[in-house]
Amino acid sequence: MKRVLLRQTLIAATAVSLVACACGKSEPTKPKDFFAQPPKVEYDIKITPEEPTAAAPAADTWAGKTRDLVKQAQEDLARCRNEYLTPFQFDKMRRRNVEFVNIGEMDAVCYDGSEDGKKSGPHRLLNALGEEIGKNPILDRYIAFANDQLEHYRVFGFMVKKVGAPNIGPITDTAKAMRDRILIAGGQLDGLAAEIDKWPAGLKSDDDPSNIGQSIEITALRQQLLQTYGWLMKDLVATYDRDAAKSWEAPNMVKLAALKVWVGIALKRLTQDRARLQHVTPANDKGLTEVKAYFDAVEAACKQVQAGYERYDKYHESLPEVDPNHKPLEKAAAAVIKIQSAWEK
Repeated sequence: MKRVLLRQTLIAATAVSLVACACGKSEPTKPKDFFAQPPKVEYDIKITPEEPTAAAPAADTWAGKTRDLVKQAQEDLARCRNEYLTPFQFDKMRRRNVEFVNIGEMDAVCYDGSEDGKKSGPHRLLNALGEEIGKNPILDRYIAFANDQLEHYRVFGFMVKKVGAPNIGPITDTAKAMRDRILIAGGQLDGLAAEIDKWPAGLKSDDDPSNIGQSIEITALRQQLLQTYGWLMKDLVATYDRDAAKSWEAPNMVKLAALKVWVGIALKRLTQDRARLQHVTPANDKGLTEVKAYFDAVEAACKQVQAGYERYDKYHESLPEVDPNHKPLEKAAAAVIKIQSAWEK
């Protein structure tokens, strides 16, 4: 009996020992794969491409369309001055060398536009803006000075193409004088274009019936007239000299297109401003009489300029040095300036 118990005890101990050994035994370690790729992680992120932002179209109003035309013209007029005229090398031109400038490209930017007609040049754009004369005093000044640049560039460009002529000295001097005047006009253009660019889309033109029919006090009307005609009349004689009386001698050339724009602005204004007199308050006879006298003086000065057109309409080398129209014009312009000076006090 004791032997049976001992055997059973030994069997049980052996079983426990085997179980203990089995529990303590660890699994063999697998070698690490250093070249294995990391698990791919899927990210649920969707990126929507941004739509390209289109430039805002010009407002479909008089102010919006005019503002867009001025912006197009100003880009080329400013580029013309900055890229071609300001750095122009007159010393090289005097030595008959204009290889430093691409004349075709310069003409396209400063005057003509692209040859295929896809890009309008300043000449075509200013023709379009000419339809807007008399509709805003700031715009009137822009159109006048822009045409001043355009006409002086026309003569400048012609001089640059004459480098093979024998009298290169006067040709170069004339080209430089044209460039210098363009830079003066350009100083005006930059400021005026910046003002026009700030116009609200709903701005009404001066010839809009709602503006012409508005009542206005005589003192306020005088101030408006000074803004409208003052700069034109003060520079009228100098403009006549610059574009006609002092320009007929070779190699310089007359610039009647710019001169006609200058005078045309005043004449167009007179037509609509005279219609406003019936809306002046109070109906002061003395005040109205003075304004009517001013209008008559402005018209007389403009007609005196026009009296010189026939003389300079064609190029005449035989013209006398003294223009007989000059003194009458000085007198007519002085009558306008006298009234303006009284209003400015």
